[in-house]
Amino acid sequence: MCIRDRLTIIIIFALSKSGLFSDTPTGAFIGSEDRENSEINKNQETFDAADKSTVEKKKTEYNNLLMKILELRDASKTDPIKQAELVTEIDDVVSLLDNNPVTDQWETTTLCLADKCTDNDFFDLIITIALEGDKEGISYGNLIVNLLTANKYWNTDNVVKFSQAMTSANALITELNDEAITSKWHEIVDCDGGCAEKNELNFEMIKLIVQ
Repeated sequence: MCIRDRLTIIIIFALSKSGLFSDTPTGAFIGSEDRENSEINKNQETFDAADKSTVEKKKTEYNNLLMKILELRDASKTDPIKQAELVTEIDDVVSLLDNNPVTDQWETTTLCLADKCTDNDFFDLIITIALEGDKEGISYGNLIVNLLTANKYWNTDNVVKFSQAMTSANALITELNDEAITSKWHEIVDCDGGCAEKNELNFEMIKLIVQ
C-alpha cells in the first residue's frame, strides 16, 4: 500500500472519530433541534390555552343566556319594559352563539311573546339551549335535558323515556353533591309531577344548576 493510500485511510478514520460522518447530530445541530422542539411545545401550549379559553367563553355565554331566559319568563308576566330589554339582550347573545337550533327556537319564542308564552314554551327553549350547550362540553347541559325530559313525561304513558330521564337526572344530581340542588330535587320528586308548583320547582332547579 502506497503512502498516499495510507494517509487517505488515516484521514478518513480521524474524521469518522470526530463525528463529522456520524448520523447523530452534535454541537450546534443538537442545540438547533432543542430550540425547534421548544418552539413546538410553546406553540402547542398556546393552542391548548386558546382552546380552553374558547370553551370557557362558550360556557359563560350559555350560562348568561339561560339566566336571561329565566329572567324573561318572570318579566313577561308583569313588566313589559324589562321584557323588551331582555329580548334585546338575549337576541344579541343568540347572535353571538351563531347556533342554528338555538336561533330557530329563539325565533319561535319571540312569536309567542307577542301574545303570552306558556311555561312549556320556555322549557322548549331551555332544553334546546341545554342540548346545544352539552355538545360544546357544558357540564350541566345533560342534567337540564334529563330534568326537563322527566318533567315532560311525568305521569304519562311514556314510562321508558320518563324512567331513563329520572335515572340519569338522579345520578347526575348525586354526583354533583350540592346541598341546595339535592334539596330542590327532593321537592320535585315529592311533587310527583302533579302539584301546582311543579313548573316553578323546575325553573328554580335550573337556576340553581346554572348559577
